[in-house]
Amino acid sequence: MKVTPEIARACGIPVGEDCRSPARHSAFDDVDGLVDFVEEVAEATTSISRTMPSPH
Repeated sequence: MKVTPEIARACGIPVGEDCRSPARHSAFDDVDGLVDFVEEVAEATTSISRTMPSPH
């Protein structure tokens, strides 16, 4: 797949060159898995932020 100007800016890849991106993520295989993964990350980071002191 050729890199568009938008992708080039976002990823720092020259415009027009081929760029192969992984088609999958190792943590999930479908939309339901993605939702589960996001919920797990949200739960984990929420519990971490509750134990951290306030920056103010």
